[in-house]
Amino acid sequence: MKKKNILINFMLTMFALSSFLVLLWVFFYFTTRRSMINNMVSQAETTSDAIIRGVENELLTLNDTAYALSHFDGIISMASTRATSTFYDEGMEVAERADSIIGNYCPANNVVVFNNDGLFYRIKGEISNTALKRAYYLVEKEHSRIFTVSSNNTTYIGCMNDIMGGDISLGYVVLLMERSRLENLLNSYADLDYLGTVITADGRIICSNKDVSQDQLDDILRESVFCKEKEIGLSGFNLVVYCENAVSDKLSNYFKITLPIAIVVLLLVMAIFVKYWRRHIIGPIYKIIVNTNENKDRPLPLTGEEYFDDLVIHVNDTLKRIEDRDKALFAADLKIKESELQTERTLISLLKKQIGAHFTVNTLNAVRALINKGEKEEAVRICNELSSLIRYANAGEEYISLFDEFHALNQYASIMHTRYPERFEFETVDDDAFLDIMIPRMLLQPIVENSIIHGFTDRAGKVTVSATVDEKDVFITVEDNGSGMKESELSELKQKLKDCHSGANEGISRVALINIERRIRMVCGERYGLHVESEENKGCTVMVRLPVRKKTR
Repeated sequence: MKKKNILINFMLTMFALSSFLVLLWVFFYFTTRRSMINNMVSQAETTSDAIIRGVENELLTLNDTAYALSHFDGIISMASTRATSTFYDEGMEVAERADSIIGNYCPANNVVVFNNDGLFYRIKGEISNTALKRAYYLVEKEHSRIFTVSSNNTTYIGCMNDIMGGDISLGYVVLLMERSRLENLLNSYADLDYLGTVITADGRIICSNKDVSQDQLDDILRESVFCKEKEIGLSGFNLVVYCENAVSDKLSNYFKITLPIAIVVLLLVMAIFVKYWRRHIIGPIYKIIVNTNENKDRPLPLTGEEYFDDLVIHVNDTLKRIEDRDKALFAADLKIKESELQTERTLISLLKKQIGAHFTVNTLNAVRALINKGEKEEAVRICNELSSLIRYANAGEEYISLFDEFHALNQYASIMHTRYPERFEFETVDDDAFLDIMIPRMLLQPIVENSIIHGFTDRAGKVTVSATVDEKDVFITVEDNGSGMKESELSELKQKLKDCHSGANEGISRVALINIERRIRMVCGERYGLHVESEENKGCTVMVRLPVRKKTR
């Protein structure tokens, strides 16, 4: 390769790039407006989903809290009394107990209980009596479930829920949140000035990030290029997100001005780079190429350019280090083998602990749902079983009796049944002889989890775990009547089990079975492991073969 050829190729590349940029501008000139409108709509769709999630979370929490309080026994008893002193006495007791229902995430600043006589008690907040009388009027006389009231230069959004005693209304629970809280949420996307958000209820605008009336809103929605409406559950709130059409012209004009300027600046910068690269880059590269061809057995000479001279020095040093490294390969190979052995020991330790963080988080979410439903005893039971299961999974002993393993499986199935009610039944066939049979801890849980998660996605069924013991081996069977596997999937899984020690199993489905097979072979030997049989739409059977290991007395 000659220096002249390098320069010619470089210049041709720069010319082609410049020509492409000019053609690209011609194309963009005719497609700018449509592209920018599509971009605005895309941004509006993405942003609207984020706004809807944020507003929906606030308003649904407000509505759910109002509903929960209206069904609280203490508040029902409080609203049913007609004696003023009794009403306020019970109010003080209810205020202490209602915190657990209101919680820390409820957006309401004020929580008030009204009875049908107009008496009210503040469970939370310090809003003025005048504002509360106005709220009572709106609820009682105008039958407004959602309304706004003002107090001390602050506007509140109110949400009401009836307190029912059988079929009779005893009063109302009213939650009031500062409107500025929703305005701050809507204004968090103020950088998109073409995006408008409005919260309405009963045909009235409750909150908006722009100063618009109801009539103006109707006109804007007719002319907008994007509009998305969302009813917030059964709360009565309606959220509208829209993208105004007028801003597309502004963006298009801005693009027409800036793009030509950017192209001109780019061409000037490229011209400067051509001159600089020719002297400081292309020339030294050519020298290096020539010296490499002419001095194959000697170190490369310096070029005279500091940056390339550093490269030449590093290349020469690298060639010397390559020679030195050849001498250390044998020692490095020994260290690699020691590292592989340590990796296997670590894997065995990790495979004992199969209760993952996602399972714990999902279980705690289920506990929270039970608490929100008021099923506290069930929540306590699930917490106790989860605690026991985690302690069991992380205990120090590597081996545990088969009887205790079956007990842990029942605890795990009980927790999973709370998360997936009516999806499956679970049964273990126990035997007192299992008290003396020792197996690796938490070996069976991932197999049961596979049956529940993969076997019953579109149907209900049953998982049965049983075991038989002879003189030398233990055979444990996990059987389900779920969806099963296709013949091709079963063949692939059996091949993966056979090749469990290779690195080809990363990322496959049912990877837990591969890890169990690997664990059994490491601990017990190659003749032991898993045997899987399955038929599509009829279920799956996993047999675990282990050597007999008796408990030491």
